[in-house]
Amino acid sequence: CVTPPRRSDRRLRSRGCFLTLTVMALTLSKTYDAFRVAGAPDDKAREAAEEIAGFEVRLSGIESDVKLLKWMAGFNVALSMAILAILLRLLAV
Repeated sequence: CVTPPRRSDRRLRSRGCFLTLTVMALTLSKTYDAFRVAGAPDDKAREAAEEIAGFEVRLSGIESDVKLLKWMAGFNVALSMAILAILLRLLAV
């Protein structure tokens, strides 16, 4: 077993233990191969591919946050319009 995950970690709980997900392995292979073809040394190509994969994980987190903010803003606009309609009806009477 490993230590319990922090909020930013991507881990699964399985039978009381936390397992780290290895989602980046497929993403790294194409980037790593491209760096190798470009002539980068093996260790530098691997480090660069891992760093790019880390940014991809962070970007997906930001995308989900933006999606939530869009829903929140839409709900806020709809609620504000409903309140405005009610107030305009009360003023018209």
